[in-house]
Amino acid sequence: MLDLLKPPHGPKEETQLSIVKALMARSYLRADLARPTGRVANTISTAIDELRGRSIIAPAKRGSREDIRLMPLTGVAVGVELGYQHMVVAARLAHQSFDEAETEFLENGAAQGRESWLPDLVSAIRKVVIKVGGGPNELATIGMGIPRVVDPQQQTLVPPVLPPWQEGENPAAALTKQLARAKDMSVPANLRVRLDNDANLGAYAEHVYTHPHQETLIYIKASTGVGAGIIIGGKLFRGAKGCAGEIGHTMVQPDGRFCLCGGRGCLETLVGADAMLRDAQAMLGDKIFTRPFSVNQLIDQAEAGNPICRRIVRDAATLLGQSIGNVCNLLNPNVIVLGGVFGRAGDLAIKACNEGISRTAMAAAQAERPLVVATESPRATAHGALLLGIDGEGRA
Repeated sequence: MLDLLKPPHGPKEETQLSIVKALMARSYLRADLARPTGRVANTISTAIDELRGRSIIAPAKRGSREDIRLMPLTGVAVGVELGYQHMVVAARLAHQSFDEAETEFLENGAAQGRESWLPDLVSAIRKVVIKVGGGPNELATIGMGIPRVVDPQQQTLVPPVLPPWQEGENPAAALTKQLARAKDMSVPANLRVRLDNDANLGAYAEHVYTHPHQETLIYIKASTGVGAGIIIGGKLFRGAKGCAGEIGHTMVQPDGRFCLCGGRGCLETLVGADAMLRDAQAMLGDKIFTRPFSVNQLIDQAEAGNPICRRIVRDAATLLGQSIGNVCNLLNPNVIVLGGVFGRAGDLAIKACNEGISRTAMAAAQAERPLVVATESPRATAHGALLLGIDGEGRA
């Protein structure tokens, strides 16, 4: 796998690399490779013929059209979501489809501290690499998504660095070093964990696997924090310093609660998982209903008919929808994908969120707007991180 991802030496190799990376994400019809590669049809056809001659790709018929796939490869691609309270690891061989990936869920996260999550994560990575690759020495690429702003050029956290991380700390660098020191697995000498924001990677995965033909896609990741990943023209829009899409830190209540970012009345302080759980525990403390002690329990109780939990989820989803409506006025997206906590809440959240969108979005901005639940929630970020790890190879 890594042999195909070496830095190119000229335009022809650059084109071939772009096609190989696209096919490591998914198979494509020949005609559809123009968007992910940025190349014209004649250039793509020439490169495909050369790659086929080297037995790297194997075209196959899909009806009357030609489907382009990679020949079987060795080397395991890994993607990691490092959340506050959980971790998800996804792994597959580069020629496999995303639904063939092995996935591990861990009830441990960044909030428990590096001494806790880091060794658990390395163990989980080793486990999935063995399952997919047949041995502990097949790790090839790795990407990581975290719920913080990441500078896309420097691959570092953008100040102010907020808890649970501290100034100068970098979870991807820590994982890179821990993997290099692992005695029970071998990793490539120049392995580097690629890092990005979790909502960005959720958007990346949803675009590649579910909505590849949509011009503009917004992926809403609402869990402890609230963020938006933005796809425009098939590409992630991150902004100059990676801050694009920080919808959770838009002010919705000027005199509201203080936020970790230093602001006040941020959306995150009202609709984040911690905020909803706090309200539910306060309201149910002396009631006949059992108090939820996690956001998943809150969602489960809402779905089971607990009226207080349903109201909390519905009100939060409505408020989130109002903020999404403002985003619609700015970007007029083709599709909005709801992930995280609200993605798991299903129709209850979708209906309330749509009501909120209708309150703030212009009719023209929402006329073509389908709000859908993430197809890969809660695995979208891990799958996007896997793609990021592949995409980061072969770059200067």
